Amino acid sequence: MGPIRTFVAAAVAAGSLAGCAAGLHDETSSERSTPYVAGATVGDLKIRDVVVIAGAPTTAPAATPSPVGDTGETQGSLTLVIVNRGTSPDSITGIQVGDGGSVAPTDPEASGTVQPGESLIFGAGAQPGSTAPANDLSISGLAAPLVPGTTVKVTLAFQNAGEVVLQAPVLSAPGS
Repeated sequence: MGPIRTFVAAAVAAGSLAGCAAGLHDETSSERSTPYVAGATVGDLKIRDVVVIAGAPTTAPAATPSPVGDTGETQGSLTLVIVNRGTSPDSITGIQVGDGGSVAPTDPEASGTVQPGESLIFGAGAQPGSTAPANDLSISGLAAPLVPGTTVKVTLAFQNAGEVVLQAPVLSAPGS
């Protein structure tokens, strides 16, 4: 083998190995099969940071089923942020997870209305030392369990903006 062929072979081998990594903090060991969060835009609303947490405990379990169909058997929780870029308020008229899972706030006093120029955050949880209730959304009524590492369809309906469907990643509950 001539010196040029040896050089080319060495360069090809080095180039192909340059993308490989080893250890705990390399790029390939932290790849995920699903996106970290989902988001969409509908009308004047931006829906951001949508994630379904499998088997997440609720901070304030409902004593009775809510009017939106929560059976009281929590299978997970939904987190999301809604930003209203419009000039009038908009309200959530319905949320569905999968093909029939219902979503209900753990606090019956939680508002589903987002004012113009403001954000509405669900899934913030109760802050330590705070007397404010958690603004969590519990999921129940699913035909199949939520599987971390997959995605699930989330349908959000709004009074003014209309309906949006997106695929939200399913993550494990912290500590599980």
